[in-house]
Amino acid sequence: KHEHIERSKITKNYSQVVFFDFETSTNKDTHKPYLVCHANVPMEKITSDLNDFSNKYYVEAKFGSSCAFQFLNSLDRNSVLIAHNIKYDIRFLMPHIFAVQFVERQGRLMGGSFKYYNPRTKKTFIHEIRDSCLMIAKKLIEFPEMFFTKTQQESVKKEIMPYALYTEENVEKETLTIEEAFKYITDKKDQEQFLKNITEWRLFMDPKKLTFSHILYATRYCQQDVRVLLFGYRKFRDMIKELTGLEIIEYLSLSSIGDDFMRKEGAYTDCYKLNGCVRRFIQKAVVGGRCMIRDNTKHKSKERVQDFDATSLYPSAIARLGFLKGVPKIIPDNATYLQLQSYDGYFVEINVRKINKRLHFPILSKLTEDGTRLFSNDITGNIIVDKYTLEDLIEFQDMEFDILGGYYFDSGRNYNCQSIIRRLFNLRKKKKKEGNNIQEIIKLLMNSVYGKTILKDEPKKIIYMDNEKEAMKYIMRNSDIICDFNKIVSDGFNTKYRIKILDETDDLFTSPHIGA
Repeated sequence: KHEHIERSKITKNYSQVVFFDFETSTNKDTHKPYLVCHANVPMEKITSDLNDFSNKYYVEAKFGSSCAFQFLNSLDRNSVLIAHNIKYDIRFLMPHIFAVQFVERQGRLMGGSFKYYNPRTKKTFIHEIRDSCLMIAKKLIEFPEMFFTKTQQESVKKEIMPYALYTEENVEKETLTIEEAFKYITDKKDQEQFLKNITEWRLFMDPKKLTFSHILYATRYCQQDVRVLLFGYRKFRDMIKELTGLEIIEYLSLSSIGDDFMRKEGAYTDCYKLNGCVRRFIQKAVVGGRCMIRDNTKHKSKERVQDFDATSLYPSAIARLGFLKGVPKIIPDNATYLQLQSYDGYFVEINVRKINKRLHFPILSKLTEDGTRLFSNDITGNIIVDKYTLEDLIEFQDMEFDILGGYYFDSGRNYNCQSIIRRLFNLRKKKKKEGNNIQEIIKLLMNSVYGKTILKDEPKKIIYMDNEKEAMKYIMRNSDIICDFNKIVSDGFNTKYRIKILDETDDLFTSPHIGA
């Protein structure tokens, strides 16, 4: 099957965006929330005022073991909830929500939705979740330098936080001593900043300034984290809108935005997405980045090592290529290499008989049992390669081979990708020279535009059940496709099961012939 490449945005009704963050106690492996801070921004006001870093958007705080419940009750309309690493924060909402539908890929929570019955308003709301990490692959501490001027950075900097101080036992206390806190803040400058914060925030609890309110400190810290996320995300949104014209809240990841931007600019005109055995065959020609030392040998060096890092390798490839148009056709039996050369592109299974020229950095690779990709001169037998890999093997390794079969494209190439990526590259170069932080966003965007074309199969699917009876009934009826299941919430009032099943529906459409 094949289909035209269309937009991938999510369109649902929501009227506010909520930025939030939990603080938890740190006893061994058990994390229990004692605080959540959140800023509720109406959708129509999400556009940032770049000069306003005041408390215009008040960051609220909810305290105690019921803080997640209080937080959900404060949402009186359908909302988009955004956190930096949503997989961590969502676990504290799980006991209170139902009808969970999450998008999970390769162990990563991409986003999704859930329902919540608000007893305060006596209404059920549908909330969506987003992970800002999938948009901005940076730590929160890097946001100020990335998005703001030197003057603005002071208002949105990330503060000092002695996480290990907040054990379950300490969270229950009214105050703690500075001496106790300094056990977990060893850097002298961090200690000075910590004391400065306590002074400015008026958190000392005795005249001699020996004790402080650690819960109020955690509150100010968490509120500042939410502000950093809020202002950084809004600035990022403005930058992406300026570059692409797209609304980031409608997407789960930067790869989705990059993919849609290329489509919007005409890079995928007359190109198709593939499905089924053809897609799976061509996907095998995709080889990820290389990470190896010459001849795969270990070296121990005490000398200085120079890092010669090439600039924009993925964009450079896009700038040289054109995207294959049309649909794939089957390579005829007994096809010759001369015949393959007449096609615009092809993906072919070959039998490697002999490699006559050995390289320190070989072209062919295979996956080992532990999932490591090994590049080797000693790979023989059947392997699937694309046009350029086969040409390289012939030119640089004098390979002898037989053609076994595959697919070819003969409808030409769409070369719009070249001008689009060059335009972005030159814009980034200009902005970098000017010291404009938008150059970092352009870099992230360029490196992600190809990602959606080579999405892998997800042979397993995650579903959630809201009660034990429903879960056991489903498991018994579908035992042949159950991989595993576990109880993720059981607090006496609310029981939830996370069930992993084999998903045999082949409904994934991607463009590996472009990504490869």
